[in-house]
Amino acid sequence: MMTAIRRAIIVFMVYLVCAGIVTFPLIRDVNTQIIGHPFGDSSEYLRQSWWIKHALQTGQPIFDQPLLLYPDGLNGALLWSIPLQSFPVWLLAFIMPLGAAFNVTALLFLALNGTAMAWFVRIIFTAAERREGGSFSLRSAAVNGAAFLSGLIFMTYPAFQGQLAIGHIGLLALFPAPLLLAALFRLRASAAAGVPAARPYGTILLGAILFAMCGWGGIVLFLYLVAPLIGCFMLLLIVRREGRA
Repeated sequence: MMTAIRRAIIVFMVYLVCAGIVTFPLIRDVNTQIIGHPFGDSSEYLRQSWWIKHALQTGQPIFDQPLLLYPDGLNGALLWSIPLQSFPVWLLAFIMPLGAAFNVTALLFLALNGTAMAWFVRIIFTAAERREGGSFSLRSAAVNGAAFLSGLIFMTYPAFQGQLAIGHIGLLALFPAPLLLAALFRLRASAAAGVPAARPYGTILLGAILFAMCGWGGIVLFLYLVAPLIGCFMLLLIVRREGRA
């Protein structure tokens, strides 16, 4: 387990460097330049994150935005249902400038996306080997290379570049989705190996938590991301007639 954690940390740091290259020259002016197009939503998200930090420091309402649509104010409860959009930013804003907190959050999300996908691909190979009773195998270097390349493609995919351009950092937070799939494939491998039903409960609980986290960057992700992924997974089980799984 410690080896796997160390490997994940190393891969994450490499992906973080890649994220800095993809968004260059942002890293040179991380405090003063805000990621995204000037007419995008970056300023809106910055303002929302600033308010939560300001409200916590001054005792202002944290579920309302009294300075917007003044004097009536604007309800801000939605922000608390999608915490990955603003929570990391206002937390980091306690130790760094607000603009830097916003940019760093975007870079961290990209690196986490790549790390999660790399982890998922490794799980796929492990699950396949278990399902084949150990007869399926690839060299460790090939598995590591496939996992790293998959993560790199995922984190730099054009869809992410579009969200970066508009400043939608919440919709960049897709790293729970590959981890959710990894949990599902672990359950599938356990079922194929005939593991007693009581043993996968921890994986089921983890999967449930990851399912909820998939929507923390934006509620629309449940419709456009989670539903298709789980639907394809269920279809795979039906086609292969894996009733136990």
